[in-house]
Amino acid sequence: EFRDHKQTEFHKTAVNMERKASYCKLCRKQFTSPVQLKEHVTSKPHRERLHTLQSRQNHGSVNNRHPRQTPYNRQAAQRPPFRRGRGGGGGDGQSFGQRTSAR
Repeated sequence: EFRDHKQTEFHKTAVNMERKASYCKLCRKQFTSPVQLKEHVTSKPHRERLHTLQSRQNHGSVNNRHPRQTPYNRQAAQRPPFRRGRGGGGGDGQSFGQRTSAR
């Protein structure tokens, strides 16, 4: 009976509404219930993120970065991939665990 109920449009709509009612768009977090979302909205991390967003909107952002992206993260994304220098990997060109000679 429960399995049949889960397949109904009524159940699917109710689950979708509950999911939307327990999601914080600002923090991009899904909570298990609207009550948990209500607690989150009063939390310090959420309030700080909201304050940051409001101050950017009121004062105009220099560049429209995502709130979580810092200048350091932006630089890291532009760096070339890390390459090990000389002397860091044994020098024989073989990967770890691949030995050609017996011990």
